[in-house]
Amino acid sequence: MSETRQLSIFDPPAKEQRLTQCMKIVKYLHDFGSITPLQAMKDLGVMRLAARISDLEAEGWEIEHERETGENRYGEKTSYARYKLKGTTAVSS
Repeated sequence: MSETRQLSIFDPPAKEQRLTQCMKIVKYLHDFGSITPLQAMKDLGVMRLAARISDLEAEGWEIEHERETGENRYGEKTSYARYKLKGTTAVSS
């Protein structure tokens, strides 16, 4: 009798299996502590981070939202979100 093991997002994907955007985001949060929309676009190819965060929260993930401010290329103030799993410390980059 073989025991069936449920796959984890931390398992390497099989050749025919691809990680979903949500799985990539959770793995990124686990590996790096936090994520911003720019990091999601550059590192994961995820264009709609807030929508994927909403999907994850609907699945039961507890994710904190923080607003940060910075400057754009023209020196103007801009704000953006930084997301992290509840109970973890964000690593700013």
